[in-house]
Amino acid sequence: MLSSAAFAADDQITKPATTEPQSQQVTLAQLDKNHDGKISKDEAAGDQELTEEWDELDKDKDCSIDVTEFSMFEPRSKVEYDEEEQERDH
Repeated sequence: MLSSAAFAADDQITKPATTEPQSQQVTLAQLDKNHDGKISKDEAAGDQELTEEWDELDKDKDCSIDVTEFSMFEPRSKVEYDEEEQERDH
């Protein structure tokens, strides 16, 4: 049996918003505006990278990202974005 503390810890999974020096951390709890323990597409709309990776992250295709799925979210660094933009320009 899991305690409520275990669930609370899961809700606080933190992912970096970017890898730039002044990056902020985004948590499932911050994105989960209705506090149902998962992120809907509407709730994710404010995070461009999460929105872009939605289909890959939503493994069970239930139109929401739960704690387990969110733990797989690793925002790309600005360096990776810059490299992709350079490849498109050539």
